[in-house]
Parts: sequence; C-alpha cells; structure tokens
Amino acid sequence: MTKARIFFIPIALIMAVLYGGPMISTSAAWAQETQFDEDHIYHGDSESYEKAGVISADKVYMAIPAYRRVVEEGMKKDNPSYWILMEKATKMFHRSLVRNERENGFDLVGEIGSIRPPNKTPEDITNKVVTIVRRMVNEGENNSYR
Repeated sequence: MTKARIFFIPIALIMAVLYGGPMISTSAAWAQETQFDEDHIYHGDSESYEKAGVISADKVYMAIPAYRRVVEEGMKKDNPSYWILMEKATKMFHRSLVRNERENGFDLVGEIGSIRPPNKTPEDITNKVVTIVRRMVNEGENNSYR
C-alpha cells in the first residue's frame, strides 16, 4: 500500500464523521446510481436534471384528438392523413411535456420504467400531463403547427 492510500482512508472516514456522510451530494449520488433507458426518455437530459417523472405515453397520446382519430379510424401508414395527424399529435405531445416542465418542474420525463433510481421510484405524472393536453385542446392548440 502506498503512502497516499494509507492516509486517504482515515481522512475520508474522518470527513464522513465530521460532515455527517459521504462527501458527495445526495442528488448527485442519486443521479449517478440511476439507470436510464435512453430510448424511452421523452423530454430532458438524463445527465443534467433536477426533477424526474414518468408517464404512460399511450395514455397521453390517447388524450390528443389527432392521435385518437388515427386509432379510431384505423388509419394505416399508407394513408396521407395518417402522417399529417401523427405530426400534429407528436408536436402536441412534446409541447405538453414542455408545459409540464414550466408548470410542475419535471425537467426529465420518460416512459414508466425508463428511469430506475436505486431506492426511490420517480413520480408517475401521466395524469398531470393528460390534464395539460386537455387544457391545450380546450385552448385551441390542437390545430397548431408550432
């Protein structure tokens, strides 16, 4: 064992006792230990976030009139209307997540099961996002191409 290692361990233990724990913040430790399924992160950056939430994207999409029309009419991908409606639905989905961040502070949103911290389950915010979608529809945003 080198001299540096001999002194490091006791110093680390003393610092932990004096300062009440490890010398890393709990949020940073939580983020380092959390596992992400990046393919199912819909909003935000898993490397840099403050508040994570999970949703059922199927439930959110079903609240979007354009998507509901695609499903109810059984549209296939070879129908030109399918692509127009899916573009509208996708834009509304993403705008609802941006609004959710502004209103509720969730700057990282993924599918249920895509954000896996070691000991705390992220909040399921599906109902919050569906409420935002419904409010957007009532405000007339469902036809917007922003």
